[in-house]
Amino acid sequence: MLQLDHTKKWIEIVRHISKHTMKEIDKALTRRFRYKDIELKWVLQSLHCHHRESWKTSLDPYKIKLERKRKGTNSQKIDISIKRSCNIDR
Repeated sequence: MLQLDHTKKWIEIVRHISKHTMKEIDKALTRRFRYKDIELKWVLQSLHCHHRESWKTSLDPYKIKLERKRKGTNSQKIDISIKRSCNIDR
């Protein structure tokens, strides 16, 4: 099983990741990419952290509301900066 269980902490799944997941990824990427095991582990840990954070946010309705507000504000800022860079006025 190559999926990261985001409901568990990294410490709880790191042994499974090291023994099974990293070996399978290594087999799939042989001769395609050059990387060190520590780099792959760091990427997997970052991915796990991101998914776990999103999952924890989805459990709390108040946090969901704040996250939507934050993303909406960021999207508006990006839209404005794109319009300004293209010299498009409303």
